Amino acid sequence: MTPGNTQIRGYHFILLFLIGLLAHGLVLTNDGSYVDGWHFNYFIENSQWEKMKRFWYEQGRPPYYWWSYIPFNSFYNIYLVKFIPFVCIVVASFLQYTILDRFTPLLKSQAFFVAALALAWPFYHLIAWNMYPDQIQLIMFYGAWLIFLSQREKGSFGVSHIIVFLMLFHSFLYHGFLVYHYAILLVFFLYTLNYPKKLHWLNIKPHILPFLKENWLISIVPLFFFFLQPWVFPVYGAYEQYYSISM
Repeated sequence: MTPGNTQIRGYHFILLFLIGLLAHGLVLTNDGSYVDGWHFNYFIENSQWEKMKRFWYEQGRPPYYWWSYIPFNSFYNIYLVKFIPFVCIVVASFLQYTILDRFTPLLKSQAFFVAALALAWPFYHLIAWNMYPDQIQLIMFYGAWLIFLSQREKGSFGVSHIIVFLMLFHSFLYHGFLVYHYAILLVFFLYTLNYPKKLHWLNIKPHILPFLKENWLISIVPLFFFFLQPWVFPVYGAYEQYYSISM
């Protein structure tokens, strides 16, 4: 990477932070709860750790409890609760920008615009300020993809494959990423084809099986999660039918 590119990327990171502050900054000064955030605030503020533990474990999301317990067991401040999700969504925008800049045909300015638009999108408030630690899944998901793409570019995997698998598995605790994963996988497939200007089924068909064979792990992580969750993170108690599929 040239010094000029590093300088431009650093400038874009600063702008993304400022845009995040402009779009979400008011939330940092408000001590209220948003959407499902009252769960988190009530349990933590009243030190009801056992109730919170049961809440997350019965939903099949044990890591959520520990992401809450570790930083807030000894110290609780509502503004710290707001600040951590804010940092998460800004870091996620950095990861999005880096992926778009390095692994898509977008120019740096275009990659920045897409990342900034995603960060400031009004509907994003529902995700960004829903309930901590949902926001951590943003970093897990985009961070895993950035590690995977970077290691693939270098031609080295090994331990990083395991790290990517675990990060994606963790990110799927926010179930929306299960489906969204395949949208990123499609972009990755086009990346391996060097983003052809014209797509035709007969042209891309011969590349599908070799692509899946070479990248089988990243392709089946959502399926692993879907079928393993009942054993790894079982849903039970009051939430027994929470993720059930009715036909």
